[in-house]
Amino acid sequence: MDGRVKRLEAAIQEYQRARKPTVFLLEDGSTFITEEDVFSYLVSHGVETPRGRIVAYPHGEGDIDSLSRSLYELIDDGIRRGGLSDLMGDLESDMV
Repeated sequence: MDGRVKRLEAAIQEYQRARKPTVFLLEDGSTFITEEDVFSYLVSHGVETPRGRIVAYPHGEGDIDSLSRSLYELIDDGIRRGGLSDLMGDLESDMV
C-alpha cells in the first residue's frame, strides 16, 4: 500500500510541474497569470483579478476537436456572464 501511495504522490507532483499556468486577458490589454486552472479560477473568483477585469481566455481558434471547442465556448460564455459560479450551482441542483 505504501508503495502505491508514493507512486501516486510522485505522479501528482509530476503533473503539477508539467501543468502550465492559466493566462487571462484583462480589460487594459495586459495579461493575468494564475496557477489555478481556468475553471477553478472562474468559479472561485469570477472575472475579477487583483489587477483588473478578465475579458478573454486566449485559446486556439484553428483546427480543434469538438470537445475542446465546447469547453472554450463554455469558458467564453462564463467570462461574458461574470464567472462560472452559477454553473456549479446548476450542476449541484441537477444532482438533487
